[in-house]
Amino acid sequence: MSKAEKPDTVNLSRRTTLCGLAAAPLAAIIGAAPALAADDPIFAAIERHKAAEAAFIATLDPTDEVLATEQGRETTQADREAHEAASAASDAATDDLLATVPVSAAGARAALEYLIGFDDGYHLGDFAPTLLKSPLLAA
Repeated sequence: MSKAEKPDTVNLSRRTTLCGLAAAPLAAIIGAAPALAADDPIFAAIERHKAAEAAFIATLDPTDEVLATEQGRETTQADREAHEAASAASDAATDDLLATVPVSAAGARAALEYLIGFDDGYHLGDFAPTLLKSPLLAA
């Protein structure tokens, strides 16, 4: 078969495929969740992540050597230790968020929206296996 005779194909990236796989079943089940959104642990995990990220971001400027030089100051050991602690807490909050199974349609949607918006959706593919554990997607 010549190139001209081959049917058109679409070349999907891994991220596009995972996003589509995660979103398609959700669209079909919105409103059918047995659990109340208020009882969904994903909301607390999102809030913990937001707080940990804000704390981490607050440690960036004090430990930025270039910025410190421009401002005529030095970075301190305490600043570096605070940065390391905030970085570890942020990583732990990310791991917790990615492992928390949403139990409501609203929670699943909130998690997807948050992860898409956070860091340009970098962790969305990491969340897909967790999302598949949700009772919302049980066969």
